[in-house]
Amino acid sequence: MNFSPLNDPEFQKYREEAHLKAGRKRRVKSLILLFTVALISLCLVALLVMTAAEAFPGLFGSHGNGNRTLPPLPPIHGSTAQKSSSGTPMLTPTPGLSIPASSTPDTSPSREIVRSTTIFVDAGHGFQSLSGVMDLGAGTDSEYTRISQEEYGKALYEADLTLAIAQKVRDILESKGYTVIMSREGYVNEYLNPTQRAQRVNASGADVSLSVHANFFSDTSVYGARVYYCDSRSDAAECRKYAEAVAKAIDSAGASRKQTNTYVDNSLAMVNGPRVPAVLVETCFITNEQDARNALTEEWQTQMATAIVNAICTQYPVQFTFK
Repeated sequence: MNFSPLNDPEFQKYREEAHLKAGRKRRVKSLILLFTVALISLCLVALLVMTAAEAFPGLFGSHGNGNRTLPPLPPIHGSTAQKSSSGTPMLTPTPGLSIPASSTPDTSPSREIVRSTTIFVDAGHGFQSLSGVMDLGAGTDSEYTRISQEEYGKALYEADLTLAIAQKVRDILESKGYTVIMSREGYVNEYLNPTQRAQRVNASGADVSLSVHANFFSDTSVYGARVYYCDSRSDAAECRKYAEAVAKAIDSAGASRKQTNTYVDNSLAMVNGPRVPAVLVETCFITNEQDARNALTEEWQTQMATAIVNAICTQYPVQFTFK
């Protein structure tokens, strides 16, 4: 019998192994090709979607810049309604926002809640002055007012911004079980100065007081948040801790473009008048262009409100009283 490599067992084994390797290479090439085709298809689909979104802005909802509009104006009664042709719009709070609750109430039928930790939230300004003119807050020639007029066609003022943030603070606190008392829910045709509002804090039975403001300064380069408290009270140390907690939370949330410092101002009625721990937060400088542009966004307002609530929850965890 003539010898042939085809009859050699080692050669047969080599041929089988070569055949298997060739098959594996073909399968790998097929998978690579399939993956490449799928990736290209996904990219084409994404490109088509983006093109459609640009061509038909309403097709996928209004998430772009587009023509931005504000909610209807709140009523302003008295002489200001005649003096202001543009009125003063009120920004709407973001619904559904919540952060982890510090405690959960027992709402079973046998455990009726009588009250929970109560926070008095004061939205700065928005009341009539002694002369009968609406107090719109820090100036009517700020960057905040100018930009809102240019971009929305309606002038906004400090009183609008403080109410927008205060309403968001209220919504988040209530979602966590706190009771919230607001100094106002819109523009109020009533003279109620800060001293009188501090008296309302004491009459309300609140456990903690918060006053929300926005700063105004002739030097438009000044920016950032500040927190004020009173150190001439018997509970000055408690108020200082409260103010420091708010400042720290604002910085942790990135709601201020510079470090938030605490300041003592014993002349402010909303920090020296309440008989409960009280701070006043100057959330930004509406005379600074970048601060003003940030303050006109829901994102920043929610960021600031959430930071303030985080500080309150840290310092004053919600407690419930049952009947």
